[in-house]
Amino acid sequence: MAKLFVQAQATSNRSEYVFVQDSASTTGGGKTGILYNAASFTAYFVRPLGSATAITLATQTVTGAYSSGGWVEVDATNLPGIYRFDIPNAVFATGVDHAVVMLKGASGMAPVSLEYQLTGFDPATSWLTAAQTAAAVWDEPYTSHVTASTFGARTLKTTVDNRNVDVGTSFHIQANVHAIVDSTAAASELSGALLHNGTDYISADLLTPVSAATSVHIGPYQLLADGLGADQPLDVNVGTATSIDVQITDANGTGIDITGATVTAKVYSSTGTLVASYAGTATYADNGRLTFGLTTTVTNTSGTYTVTVTRTTGATDTQIFGPLRLYVRPV
Repeated sequence: MAKLFVQAQATSNRSEYVFVQDSASTTGGGKTGILYNAASFTAYFVRPLGSATAITLATQTVTGAYSSGGWVEVDATNLPGIYRFDIPNAVFATGVDHAVVMLKGASGMAPVSLEYQLTGFDPATSWLTAAQTAAAVWDEPYTSHVTASTFGARTLKTTVDNRNVDVGTSFHIQANVHAIVDSTAAASELSGALLHNGTDYISADLLTPVSAATSVHIGPYQLLADGLGADQPLDVNVGTATSIDVQITDANGTGIDITGATVTAKVYSSTGTLVASYAGTATYADNGRLTFGLTTTVTNTSGTYTVTVTRTTGATDTQIFGPLRLYVRPV
């Protein structure tokens, strides 16, 4: 009966447990009672391109210390056919990748073949732990893994080590935008990103404004009739008090005449609560241009707000424009 093992080269003091089948058994039963010095009982090993080498069998006890060639039956009643065999260290010497041991000759025993695949590591102790596997993957230089369509090529890379990227709810990347570089069309690209489709905005902190301006877009902000929104969001720092220039237009972008009309700007919280109302002052009335003073009543609390402008010319003639998205940023 052949048995295959994977074992490290230069292993020492290895005790093997082997099963010796009874050659007369029709059910595969084990052969009991084989002593180390049984008549005709021999053991040999061979390594690649070598000749058969005899193993001197010796007496052993079930729990005794390793002794080269030691042989003992473990338990004839409970483990019939199981023997302990102390393999000579010479079997596992370096220089080859496999070796074979054979036991045979005792009365009533079927030959036993032990085949060893010899490796440069100990398979019992040399497997990578979870931590070692993770270190081998995550500490690998990304420059070695840039093949198109692979995970390495599609991994988000930073130009400086130890920089985190936060992915928030709805799979949005959260980032502090410090600068836009390497693009001659940066302004148009940013404009398209901030107002993606009229309702979806990228929320980004502008950490270092290029001047004392309180918003990226300086106006006028176009507020469209019939609840169609605005052309740009308004972005200010917390605590800002400033005059806001707006234009109310129809759906086609044509200014609505506000001559003689009462115009009021109303600011609502993200929950729809009215926070403040401001009287508008016409600047170019026939073209719908007006200003209103945004105060700290609103801007003392950072958050997202909406602004509408109401144009009233009589008891039954009221028109609402907007909403304009207002971001109040912490500094």
